[in-house]
Amino acid sequence: MNGWSDKSFTQLLELFKKMLPDDNELPISTYEAKQMLCPLGMEIKKIHARPNDCVLYWKEYCDLHVCPKCGASRYKRKNGVNGCEDKKSPPVKVLWYLPVIPRFKRLFANPNDAKNLQWHAKGRKEDGKLRHPADSPQWRNINSMFPEFGNENRNLRLGLCTDGMNPHGPKQPGNNIDVYLAPLVEDLKMLWDEGVMVFDAYSQTNFTLRAMLFCTINDFPAYGNLSGYTTKGAKACPICEDETTDLWLSNSRKNVFMSHRVFLPTNHPYRKRKKCFNGKTETRVARFPLLGHAIYERVKNINVDLGKTSKHAEKEKNVCDSIVGTLLNIQGKTKDGIKARKDMVPSGYSSNIKKLVSMKDLKLIGMKSHDCHVLMQHMLHVVIRDALPNDVRHAITKICFFFNVICNKVVDPEMLDDLQADVVVTLLFLRYMYPFERYMGILKGYVRNRFRPESSIIEGYAAEEVIEFCTDYLENVESIGVPKSRHEGRLTGKGVIGNKTDIPSADMRDKAHQLVL
Repeated sequence: MNGWSDKSFTQLLELFKKMLPDDNELPISTYEAKQMLCPLGMEIKKIHARPNDCVLYWKEYCDLHVCPKCGASRYKRKNGVNGCEDKKSPPVKVLWYLPVIPRFKRLFANPNDAKNLQWHAKGRKEDGKLRHPADSPQWRNINSMFPEFGNENRNLRLGLCTDGMNPHGPKQPGNNIDVYLAPLVEDLKMLWDEGVMVFDAYSQTNFTLRAMLFCTINDFPAYGNLSGYTTKGAKACPICEDETTDLWLSNSRKNVFMSHRVFLPTNHPYRKRKKCFNGKTETRVARFPLLGHAIYERVKNINVDLGKTSKHAEKEKNVCDSIVGTLLNIQGKTKDGIKARKDMVPSGYSSNIKKLVSMKDLKLIGMKSHDCHVLMQHMLHVVIRDALPNDVRHAITKICFFFNVICNKVVDPEMLDDLQADVVVTLLFLRYMYPFERYMGILKGYVRNRFRPESSIIEGYAAEEVIEFCTDYLENVESIGVPKSRHEGRLTGKGVIGNKTDIPSADMRDKAHQLVL
């Protein structure tokens, strides 16, 4: 907790134990405290895996000691002994899975949480504005397509966030993340097909809980990993697919996509401008995204071969890094270089933002997604007013305005079409994940052993689950042997009895001022 060491916390427990009566049951060490929390924690599954991400050692593979695909050992070598022969060796790789079903049951076991889980149906303001996913057309479409699911307000619609943290570094699973999602997918299938019996503490009734995956939250590379679509190369657009128009920059050696005008309205003046773009008018129109059944028909017969063949990011942040890196000419970040100029990429301009720039290294350091969020929406469009030509400044300001609108807690759906038409000249899509990234920062704070970051995160998260459960459970429980304060319940709200104003004398005010100072 807040970087507190185990030794220091043990000393605190020892001090408290001496202060309390002799027969108290307070644990005397951090280890004993953890042992006390263990019975209260929920299930955590440790599933062995292959470093090549071939398979998980569960179900039909749970008793195997070598990978059925690559033949590698399940266990590490120890003292020169092959892991296949030494079954007591530690596994090469472990998946820590926190089953979602018992955690959903615990949510409904708390009356307050069970009530809040129905807020979208019983407490939400409905005025046609977008405040909550329940205001979206997708929510209503699901209710009409699956009325049995939509009629039960307690059924869950889940979001899958797959961005913000990677404890494995360059050895991340990438496209083979499917292997590690298998236990979650199995639970989600059960929740959709059959459902599970759950007790609702708010209504004091049992009901069959069902759930569905409502949306995913990820950046573009993670989108490719999850969907299986190739988001790199000449045909990287999942909407245009084979009709994607790309331009290969021979000096920078990368693909760029300049056909943004197809997303503009058919009567937009930019479609007729030749000199400002590629010397041609644009008459094509953007394709519509494929529907779910069309995608399923394409992929249903694909034979996926998981595993590596050998042993061996958020939109506003990316936009902000690119713009500011170019403005400040940050090495490695700027998009304006010799190669770029050879490819006739427009040049950037210099600026100076003191609070975000290291004057020693002349670069931005330590910026997180939220820092870029503040910079894009509150500072950048002001800073560049006198530093850039009008056309460049207007383009950047529109980008800042775009992100400012979609970040609002309330969005007017009637503005979205006009907003998209304005932004397609620079950006095409939007998605937000700041709350999830901030929570990822909390999870990273649990890491005590940098050699095993995932184990540290699981241990910290499990302890947090137990503490939250105990706090909720004891919230309305009367203490035994502890006198009840006569002031309890009297300090809430706004007092109306005995309300009077006392104006102190100048001498008393000066004495109070001196005491505070």
